[in-house]
Amino acid sequence: HSQTVEKHVLYSHNSPVKEILYSVSGMPIQETVQLSQNRSSLTTWYVDGVPRSVEEYTQDELIDGQYFTPSNELEARVEKGNGQRIIRDTAGILVCKDLIESGFLSKRESFYPSGSPECLADYKLGQLHGERKTFTISGEPLALEEWVRGHLHGIATYYKNGTKEMEISYLYGKKNGWEQHFIDGASLSRQVAWNNDVKHGPEIFYLP
Repeated sequence: HSQTVEKHVLYSHNSPVKEILYSVSGMPIQETVQLSQNRSSLTTWYVDGVPRSVEEYTQDELIDGQYFTPSNELEARVEKGNGQRIIRDTAGILVCKDLIESGFLSKRESFYPSGSPECLADYKLGQLHGERKTFTISGEPLALEEWVRGHLHGIATYYKNGTKEMEISYLYGKKNGWEQHFIDGASLSRQVAWNNDVKHGPEIFYLP
């Protein structure tokens, strides 16, 4: 068994007030401090010990944040609950860019390790709410979805090789209405009727 510390938790009167996570090399990579009953801070580091981010929260609301490049330059800032958050992994690879409004995530652009966009999504109070688009690493569309308060709601369209392959109608996270499959993005090949996430009604197959 390794003697390297993975996590260190400090308690006060039976409540955790500080938690530090360590990398396999023994370097701290994340520290959470309970500043008061409702306030906390979260600090992260790159693998070489350079600060990655310093954030302060009031319960779940992000109040202040500073985000640094691997060369320790400030690249994004959240002030009084508003601004941009840039998240990189411990090696410095860009993971996502977030728009923070009134303390909560409102828009996220995530990236492949190559730097090309992977997903564009709207949020409300930290939940998916609005449009969500995903892409292949080469930039072709993979999916276009509508979300309401963390649930698929509306028409979700899925693509293969950049061409529309399927449309599914959702009602608050459950299939409701038609699921439609396409050939070459236009001609229907199959339709399935759903009600409350259960097949209910006709399933129709079309000749090619």
